[in-house]
Amino acid sequence: MQADLTFRGMEPTEAIEEFVSKNIIKFKKYFGKEDPDATFVHIVLEGNHNHHMYMVEIRVKSPHFDVVAKREGKDMYPLIDETVKVMDRELEKAKRKLVDEIQKPR
Repeated sequence: MQADLTFRGMEPTEAIEEFVSKNIIKFKKYFGKEDPDATFVHIVLEGNHNHHMYMVEIRVKSPHFDVVAKREGKDMYPLIDETVKVMDRELEKAKRKLVDEIQKPR
């Protein structure tokens, strides 16, 4: 799984990078035996200091999935947690749908 983290309108910090890395590890369980280089996770962290708002967007692309989760809020760390949870649910639904299609009798 390849991960790419982008900061917009805010300074990158090692603490946030480490926090995001620890949280997205959860996604690996959905990719099974797929080629790890074929799965991409792109995270965008955007800050608007004028309004004290943040936006977190996570995109997961793999041979079987193309899922996006996006949230906005006032606190970065809880926002990252919330977005990861949403992505986790979306990946679970996508994985379940894929398995159901494969197991469907023809």
